[in-house]
Amino acid sequence: MRHFPIFLDLQGRDVLLLGAGEALEAKAALLAAAGARPRHAARFSPALLEGIALACAAGAPEEDLHALAEACRARGIPVNVVDRPELCGFITPAIVDRDPITIAIGSGGAAPALARMVRQRIETVLAPGLGRVAALARRFQRAVRARLPDLAARRRFLDAALTGPAAQLAAAGRVAEVRAAFAAALDAA
Repeated sequence: MRHFPIFLDLQGRDVLLLGAGEALEAKAALLAAAGARPRHAARFSPALLEGIALACAAGAPEEDLHALAEACRARGIPVNVVDRPELCGFITPAIVDRDPITIAIGSGGAAPALARMVRQRIETVLAPGLGRVAALARRFQRAVRARLPDLAARRRFLDAALTGPAAQLAAAGRVAEVRAAFAAALDAA
């Protein structure tokens, strides 16, 4: 494994988008969906890196792409230059989003098309309501820990609860019934 998979919290943080074009706009949309505040620039200047948590580039002049990559490395800022793995400090994976469940599929830059195909196959297997099931687990996390302090017992309960009636109701969007079903399962634990 060459690249370490990691999820960054970019909520409310500034990110630099250098250049223009469809690929950069796609990155901008992903970053904005993650809560980042995109800052766009057509040309590179070191001053653009002040307060930046991350930088992405595409469609900028070649000298700007190299200058950005070098300046980001010197400052420890993660940088991605689209389709230029030699200039990247990180790569962007193919993403399956069932918020709050997120699955990242990477090929280390070797075969992005293959990573997208794997993502498409995973998309067909996962239920669209999976995120609601995860939200259910988050909602009851403290209550489950308080009721089941033993880790093994908690895992057994969650394995059953996250595939049982409450999870099925959550996946189906029957939110009004979910709380009672999960509470009943927890009481019975």
